[in-house]
Amino acid sequence: MHRCLTLPEIVSAIAEHVPSDYSVSLAAFARTCKSFFEPSIAILWGKLPSIIPLLECLPQEYWAYDSGLHYASAIL
Repeated sequence: MHRCLTLPEIVSAIAEHVPSDYSVSLAAFARTCKSFFEPSIAILWGKLPSIIPLLECLPQEYWAYDSGLHYASAIL
């Protein structure tokens, strides 16, 4: 790998050009190597449309989905 790809600023510039609808590709890019991980993950989390994907990482007992709405179903 070229040394310039170890610079977070350059990796961030590359990752910022990945369209929002290609989040799976950006996640794969982040897993490619250690120097790509931090800049890519920061951009990936920044492109989340809402907090719902984060809620869905919690166990099912802590959140619920009803009538098109997500909500916390227990005190965390």
